Amino acid sequence: MVSIERKYGWSTSFMIMAFVTSLLLCTFVSGYSLYKYKRPAGSPVSRIIKVLVASVKNIKISTTGSLNHDVTEQLLPREQTHNKFKFLNKALMDQNLGDAQVKETKTFLGLLPIFVTTIMMSCSLAQSLTFLVQQGNLMNRKIFSFTIATQSLGIVPIIISLIFIITFEQFKKMNKKKGTTTNHKIYQPLFRMGIGLAMVSISMLVASIMEYKRLEAFKKGNTLSVFWLLFQYILLGLSDILTVEGMIEFFYSEAPESMKSICTALSWCSGSMGMFVSSVLVTTSNSISGRFGMEWFGGKDLNHSRLDLFYALLCVINIFNFLLFVYFA
Repeated sequence: MVSIERKYGWSTSFMIMAFVTSLLLCTFVSGYSLYKYKRPAGSPVSRIIKVLVASVKNIKISTTGSLNHDVTEQLLPREQTHNKFKFLNKALMDQNLGDAQVKETKTFLGLLPIFVTTIMMSCSLAQSLTFLVQQGNLMNRKIFSFTIATQSLGIVPIIISLIFIITFEQFKKMNKKKGTTTNHKIYQPLFRMGIGLAMVSISMLVASIMEYKRLEAFKKGNTLSVFWLLFQYILLGLSDILTVEGMIEFFYSEAPESMKSICTALSWCSGSMGMFVSSVLVTTSNSISGRFGMEWFGGKDLNHSRLDLFYALLCVINIFNFLLFVYFA
């Protein structure tokens, strides 16, 4: 598609993509009668809102006094008492709410801190779709007489993800056949997420160093090969699959049966919010750096900008984000 776009223009590539997408949509709809699905039993979002509203309404009501002591003991058994989000227990004062609703609300809120720490990974991954492409366009993209389209390098993280998934699953099968326990840390989703978030920091450090080297080469009249960007793509691909795959598994395993869909969807929310955070960081850093004499992205192109400093900023933010993840995990 990139080659078609470069040779025949945007309109032709858009027409082809529209046709292929329509064909795939028709294929999906044609199998509707064969799909197995479970009808939704109420909205989990509405149940969460009801619990939060009831907790706020009863926030001033004491559950330790003689008036409410019997109600609390009856509706909140000893084994169901949780140390976290105790204020939500006041929702049990409402006769229309049960302990199951309060418990699933606590579980959902408990997953949010982990969810928040994954947004910066998505923000860093967004750079592979924007700045890395612009960097590649300013580098030597030729292999003999063939010119590589920089957008094609985006296939590298996908290939890395496929290789990792296949290798990881085969490794698990081999251990099961040998009778080896699968309780090792590497099989724990939070551990894999931690490795992924740590690798994001490393990838941004490498990106900052590589961009600095590219700018130095430009000042000397030289042009680096686009293949130097492969280090960043490989690290981002590994961090992406480790974090996202671990996040989906963790949210799905921890979520109550009635909330598995919404908790799994948090991984997609992380990706979309990361894109927005990336835009905010670019705008904010450019504005603040402009007050000190030079905007990081004030040049006519990346050869006259300071993308290396922006990558360094992302590295520092990701380090603090990783420490925050370790604290919550």
